[in-house]
Amino acid sequence: MTIVLWNWAESIRAAQRTINELKMHELSVIGGVLGFAVTHPTGLT
Repeated sequence: MTIVLWNWAESIRAAQRTINELKMHELSVIGGVLGFAVTHPTGLT
Protein backbone atom coordinates (compact mmCIF):
# COMPACT_ATOMS: atom_id res chain seq x y z
CA MET A 1 0.00 0.00 0.00
CA THR A 2 2.72 2.48 0.96
CA ILE A 3 4.71 1.55 -2.15
CA VAL A 4 1.72 2.43 -4.35
CA LEU A 5 1.30 5.80 -2.62
CA TRP A 6 5.03 6.51 -2.89
CA ASN A 7 5.02 5.66 -6.62
CA TRP A 8 1.99 7.91 -7.10
CA ALA A 9 3.73 10.79 -5.28
CA GLU A 10 6.87 10.23 -7.39
CA SER A 11 4.92 10.34 -10.65
CA ILE A 12 3.20 13.58 -9.58
CA ARG A 13 6.61 15.07 -8.76
CA ALA A 14 7.94 13.95 -12.14
CA ALA A 15 4.93 15.49 -13.90
CA GLN A 16 5.42 18.80 -12.08
CA ARG A 17 9.10 18.78 -13.03
CA THR A 18 8.15 18.21 -16.68
CA ILE A 19 5.59 21.03 -16.57
CA ASN A 20 8.17 23.38 -15.05
CA GLU A 21 10.70 22.46 -17.74
CA LEU A 22 8.12 23.09 -20.45
CA LYS A 23 7.27 26.47 -18.92
CA MET A 24 10.95 27.41 -18.80
CA HIS A 25 11.38 26.32 -22.42
CA GLU A 26 8.29 28.33 -23.42
CA LEU A 27 9.63 31.42 -21.63
CA SER A 28 13.04 31.11 -23.27
CA VAL A 29 11.40 30.76 -26.71
CA ILE A 30 9.20 33.82 -26.08
CA GLY A 31 12.26 35.71 -24.77
CA GLY A 32 14.22 34.73 -27.86
CA VAL A 33 11.44 35.86 -30.20
CA LEU A 34 11.09 39.18 -28.36
CA GLY A 35 14.86 39.67 -28.35
CA PHE A 36 14.98 38.97 -32.09
CA ALA A 37 12.08 41.36 -32.74
CA VAL A 38 13.84 44.12 -30.77
CA THR A 39 17.20 43.63 -32.50
CA HIS A 40 15.62 43.14 -35.95
CA PRO A 41 12.75 45.66 -36.13
CA THR A 42 12.44 45.20 -39.90
CA GLY A 43 11.30 41.63 -39.22
CA LEU A 44 8.02 42.98 -37.87
CA THR A 45 6.98 44.87 -41.00
